[in-house]
Amino acid sequence: MNSNHILIIDTFPIVRRALELELRTAVPSAHFYHTDSCQEAAKILRANEIDMILLDVDLNDGSGLNLVSRIRRQGFAGKILFISSSSFPKVSQTAKDVGANGYISKTEPSNLIRDAIMAVKSGYSVFKQEPASTATFQDLSKRESIVLNYLSKGYSNKKISELLSLSSKTVSTYKRRILKKYDANSIIEVMNLEEMASGSALHS
Repeated sequence: MNSNHILIIDTFPIVRRALELELRTAVPSAHFYHTDSCQEAAKILRANEIDMILLDVDLNDGSGLNLVSRIRRQGFAGKILFISSSSFPKVSQTAKDVGANGYISKTEPSNLIRDAIMAVKSGYSVFKQEPASTATFQDLSKRESIVLNYLSKGYSNKKISELLSLSSKTVSTYKRRILKKYDANSIIEVMNLEEMASGSALHS
């Protein structure tokens, strides 16, 4: 494997340490960098030749999705895998759209997470297949998907505006657009629609 400089970005030190330990056996020559913030990650990327990034969607000082979108625009060509606590169906597709090579949930067994990491390191893409029945709900923009992810977690407009460096008014505008696209009256209703769509796909 050539990708031996690995940056792990996660809010929780225990998660970062667990991921490193999981990879030590598979990639004994790897050098690991740890951080819990987008700002520190940017510094590490500027100062080091990073080959692979493992990160969560929700970080201490912002969105991992925004971070990936930004570093891809700046020319980062390494592998990127989201290992996320977010279970919202749209997030995997948004991760792909912003330039990630894969997305897997933290709730998956550790051997599957390790396999996903090694697959991405080897040049494969690893994404959960979107249920076909949600096709009518896939017209959200990248920014709307990010805002919806935060709203689904119960974040206030003010908190989202701080994380995304937007005004509260702009966040409110995104929320109105989301509700309109789903023909829904609340974010809870949007989440229920997504859950029903996913459920119907599983049983079809």
